[in-house]
Amino acid sequence: MQYQFMTALLRLTRVLSVALLGATVSCVQDPGEASDSAQMEAVDSLARIVDTDETLYPDPIDLTRFRMRQLQRLVTRYHAATGTAPDSLGDVLSPSLAPEYRSAALRDAWGSEFRLTQSGRRLELLSAGADHTLGTADDLLVTWEP
Repeated sequence: MQYQFMTALLRLTRVLSVALLGATVSCVQDPGEASDSAQMEAVDSLARIVDTDETLYPDPIDLTRFRMRQLQRLVTRYHAATGTAPDSLGDVLSPSLAPEYRSAALRDAWGSEFRLTQSGRRLELLSAGADHTLGTADDLLVTWEP
């Protein structure tokens, strides 16, 4: 039973590694088990699937809201750890994050940088929207108290 669980876990790890990281992971075979070419083709095809924010959220408003929720969580964690809001939204991102991902995380779907403001304990994360102008009807806003 434990052997079957470990085998299943190794297969799942490979599938997730290939699908999520796009990594080429060596195939783990069970001792004495013949290779199942159909299964391997299916797993290998996952390596060719690239999910980006844009493919997961084709609507720019949904993509922007998704990015804003992610930043809200990161700002809240930063605030809990330091007792203050970050000076820059870039401060909440991992330093190991690749530059192209860092840039995307700090911008809305239309390419404008998000803006973080603080009034007392209240934080606001703003997107200028499709017209790239703050203070217009298409702006997106997330307000919270960490």
